Amino acid sequence: LHKLKRHSERVREDMYDKLESIFLRKVATLGEGDSFGEFALLNNRSRSATIITDQWCQLGYLDEESFKRILGQATARSFGEQVDFFQGHPLFRGWTRMNAAKLVYFFKSSSHHRGDKIFSEGDPDDFVYIIRKGEFKLIKD
Repeated sequence: LHKLKRHSERVREDMYDKLESIFLRKVATLGEGDSFGEFALLNNRSRSATIITDQWCQLGYLDEESFKRILGQATARSFGEQVDFFQGHPLFRGWTRMNAAKLVYFFKSSSHHRGDKIFSEGDPDDFVYIIRKGEFKLIKD
């Protein structure tokens, strides 16, 4: 019975993956510590994407009233600052505020100390980096 259950779960996952690849386009992967939904709440808009779990997840959530009361102003200010940053960057200059706001969800943030190596010459190209603060040096091996 246990093997049958595992097999049926695997078949269901395979079918879901095939349907997802036909009807949905993956635009971002969110992980532990990420959040979603605040843009819609802050701007009184409907959801701009469908969120589907990729694996077992545990979520915490706030209703709209609690979110706005507890986090609304700080989140709106932070979100606005991020949108302003993207709109002022040469890569995104001329983008609408709405399109710049969507970038906030795609970009991840990281902090680094002096001497940290971000990547090495010859590593695969898998990210574009935008420096928000600080300086980096580029060296050739």
